Amino acid sequence: MGGRTEHPLLLAMTTVLSHVAMIPSLRFLHQQGFTYELGVSIFATIASFMYHLAESFDATLLLTEGQWHRLDNIGIIGVFGLYFSHLCCLRNPIADAALKQATFFVTLVLQEKDPWNEWYTIGPVLGFAVMPIMAAAWRWRTPPFNWLEVMFGFGLLTVALPFFVWGLDDQNDPFRVYHAIWHVAGGYGSYRLWQVVPNPVARAARRQLNAMPPHDYYHHHHHEGVPTVSRRV
Repeated sequence: MGGRTEHPLLLAMTTVLSHVAMIPSLRFLHQQGFTYELGVSIFATIASFMYHLAESFDATLLLTEGQWHRLDNIGIIGVFGLYFSHLCCLRNPIADAALKQATFFVTLVLQEKDPWNEWYTIGPVLGFAVMPIMAAAWRWRTPPFNWLEVMFGFGLLTVALPFFVWGLDDQNDPFRVYHAIWHVAGGYGSYRLWQVVPNPVARAARRQLNAMPPHDYYHHHHHEGVPTVSRRV
């Protein structure tokens, strides 16, 4: 790490400024009331920003470049874990919270085990991706998402993935352009993906309606008005 030959300012213009692409996701999570998800996403963004800033200027900024890099890995894997937890659509709020926290715990343990082993980065993401598939198979139905939006978001991440892989060989990535493209495409893909997840307020209202007796639900729905929440049967 370190020892790059590019001018620090030019290097920072690609790897550091490309973090602007992550702002729409943070803003959306804040607007929708995703408190825990916003916290983890801010942590991931700051860790990545500081890692690339330390890398650009070959400096220690409270932590070394390598230490910020480890935190960057933890943050991005943790965000993937949270997102795939949401795709599981667990109705029990305790189980939902426990699954989100478990994914972050697994991320911490595996990154502490061997942070530079790429399988300890790829492995947990693939494992988290299997969770919603298993949840849908268990219920024998797919969640009511906007699947066109889901495919568009994952399509952007698929486009970004080769640039991430090419950027791993940072000595053959002048000015870390490949890695910056990963930031931009991945950041926008993340923004599109979060939009398919029901916000906590709507999810809590849906649970409340599902728990109501039919008569109370009819009265609530027709006299108090809940136009954005439908009851599952």
